[in-house]
Amino acid sequence: MTTRTFEISALSPLIRYDPPQDVPSSVWKSDMGGMDNSNANTGSPSRVLQGTGTVTIQGFGTGLGLEGSLAGVYCNYTATLNPGKGNNSPTSALPPAQTGSPATGLLASFTGLENNNWELTLKGDCTNGSQVKIFKGVVEGWVGVEGGTVSNRTLDDSDSQLAYTGVDWSKTRGLSAPFYGDSQTYTSVGGAKMNLTFSGSAIILWASVDGQHGSYSASLRRTSDSYREEDTQIISGYSPFLAVPIPHFFATGLDPNEQYTLVYENRGTSGTYIDLDYVEIYTSTGGGPPNGGSNLVVVPPAKKANNLPAIIGGAVGGAVFILLLLLLLLFLRKRRRVKVGRRRGVRPIDDAKRSSTGHTIPLHMHGQVTPSPYRTHQDAQRVYESQALLQQPYSVAPTTSSYTPTTQTLSPTSQSFDPYAAFGGGYPIPHGVAGIPPISDHVQIRRESKAAEIEAARERARASHNNSSVMIVSNPQDTDTQASTTLATSWDASSSIQAKSTVGLPPQPIAFKAPDEPPPSYDQS
Repeated sequence: MTTRTFEISALSPLIRYDPPQDVPSSVWKSDMGGMDNSNANTGSPSRVLQGTGTVTIQGFGTGLGLEGSLAGVYCNYTATLNPGKGNNSPTSALPPAQTGSPATGLLASFTGLENNNWELTLKGDCTNGSQVKIFKGVVEGWVGVEGGTVSNRTLDDSDSQLAYTGVDWSKTRGLSAPFYGDSQTYTSVGGAKMNLTFSGSAIILWASVDGQHGSYSASLRRTSDSYREEDTQIISGYSPFLAVPIPHFFATGLDPNEQYTLVYENRGTSGTYIDLDYVEIYTSTGGGPPNGGSNLVVVPPAKKANNLPAIIGGAVGGAVFILLLLLLLLFLRKRRRVKVGRRRGVRPIDDAKRSSTGHTIPLHMHGQVTPSPYRTHQDAQRVYESQALLQQPYSVAPTTSSYTPTTQTLSPTSQSFDPYAAFGGGYPIPHGVAGIPPISDHVQIRRESKAAEIEAARERARASHNNSSVMIVSNPQDTDTQASTTLATSWDASSSIQAKSTVGLPPQPIAFKAPDEPPPSYDQS
């Protein structure tokens, strides 16, 4: 494995300070450290802690460290290493925290790590004028395999490979500060971007910090992947003084066989600006790992599409749909059968839903009428007033006082057909009988109507009989041999009943016959 030591100035926005540096009442302050002509590579520019605060550096590689110094005796610190974004290393595998006075200028140093993304955090506590100085961060970054050939190339800000958006960017030359190639490209337009597509194993973007610089973002992704805003991190390029060159973006451990896209964007407002000095790209001919990282964003490895959740969801959804469809079909079929039965006068027998009217409903079974009770009143004494009227004996009144009437008792069991046999041998309970609730069933209403018709017919028969409804017809011309014919109204199958008498005998009364044909069927809707 081939690594390279990358040094990141303490003035770089890539090193994070908490609380933020150079703000009122902040415990972190910037120190020029004797820089020559704003050249960050000269002197010892630093960030100084006076109080309690933390400093964090992130990098992809096999080692991380912080260079600095202690001033005074009332200052102590603790440095810890944690997995960075995308690093799933267990906590038990992490090296112990480091404390104490620095040796050889290193406040903290973690080496021999797995090639992955890491974060080093140092927490200091300084009182009574003591202080901690941070000079730079150190990253042992992977750039190629062992024995491979590693090369780097530099793209100046005016290189054609750097794609700036529109007229949002401007260029300057002849600056006193030590810009690479004596040129600088800058912008004060919010949202102005620079896009760079490249292949390599590591990349560093260099720019400057100044008191007029604002926020920016830099994101790295595979060119084949879509741009995602959540993969970007907005940081500040502010410094109370000008310093150049300063790293603004850094990534190592990239696959040189992949193509990447770097997006550098101005996120500042209110006249603040950012600039770009140059870009360094390291390339290894020996290949690279399938994943890589940066100090801002870890480049995710290529993911294979996982269709298993979609397949399971589709199968479950299809099964539920088929089940619901079957239930709907069963419901519609049952509903249709109930409707057909009702049109035929047949009501379904359901013990859980018995009729509340307490009457008997006829059911057709093989052409016969069979009573089927919905509810019976076994303990109630049921009195059928109309049935009592049907069973009263009556006869046709004689035409003379010497005539002895014959009596005929009508009973449902004495006739060949009982119209109410299907209903228990009698009328249903009429409305208004004490103790029995009124009946509002439409079948019961038709029964009452038919019973009323029979009663009316019987009353008419009685009235007709009392008014000499028996007629004796005789022919005076055939008094010796011709028989007279007596006609009486009847509801039998024939239209009349003929009775013959011999001349000279007293006329015979015709016994009135009660109507016995059934009323219209109740099973018709």
